[in-house]
Parts: sequence; structure tokens; C-alpha cells
Amino acid sequence: EGGCYVSTANLDGETNLKIKYAAASTQSKLCGQVSDAESDTSADGQHAAEQDPMPLLDRTVAGLGTLGGAVRAEAPQKSIHNFTGTIRVG
Repeated sequence: EGGCYVSTANLDGETNLKIKYAAASTQSKLCGQVSDAESDTSADGQHAAEQDPMPLLDRTVAGLGTLGGAVRAEAPQKSIHNFTGTIRVG
């Protein structure tokens, strides 16, 4: 859960997609508690649709409005191999 495939061909020339994962804190803030049985049956026997009628993608998009944070990055540099930055979410 929380993964996506990213193309880095413009950065490193590799054409294979790489999988990247969301930080657990960000994912839980956007999606709430996502069970392993999001599409199956939970421990109490309920289907995910019975627990929360809103689909996971819709819950995630709705959560974007509640997500705050800041990005701090260094000024542009000549080197493309080093970068210093911080993202704060919360």
C-alpha cells in the first residue's frame, strides 16, 4: 500500500520504472487507517464497503484539504547530484 511507479529516465537515464512509497505518517493522514482488507473482509467479518462507504481514492483526495506542511529547499546549484531540502507534513 502507498506505492507508485516513478520514471527517473530524465534524471539517470534508466528506463525501468522504480517503485516509491509514501511515508507512513503521510499515508495515514490522507487515507486514515487502511486495513489489509481494504478490498476483502476485515477481522470482524465486514466488507470494507460496509465499514466506510467512501472508496479509498476518494478518502485520500478529500484528505488533501486537511494536509498542511512546508517545503524548505536550498537555492538552485550547479550540481544535480546533491540536494538539501526538508518537507514537513502535519
